[in-house]
Amino acid sequence: MSCECDQPGECKRHGITKTPKQHSLCGDPSRPGYWEAWEAGSGPGQGVRGAGDVVARAILAASRGRIKPCDGCKQRQAALNALTADRQPK
Repeated sequence: MSCECDQPGECKRHGITKTPKQHSLCGDPSRPGYWEAWEAGSGPGQGVRGAGDVVARAILAASRGRIKPCDGCKQRQAALNALTADRQPK
């Protein structure tokens, strides 16, 4: 886990424009949940694709980043997103 950006702004790796606070969280080793959420595509500023992202964010928030998503978690997140993607407001 290592932030590739040297300053806030456009983050090509995660596909968003990060605020100064988001930039500081990205490389903070004491807050790995943020990095993992951005890597999974469900971090702050990346939008919600479906119910899987909502569940993933709730777990991330409730555990304060201490519960790490495993491969099975990511598969369930993607499956829930696929089931509910057409129900999201445009």
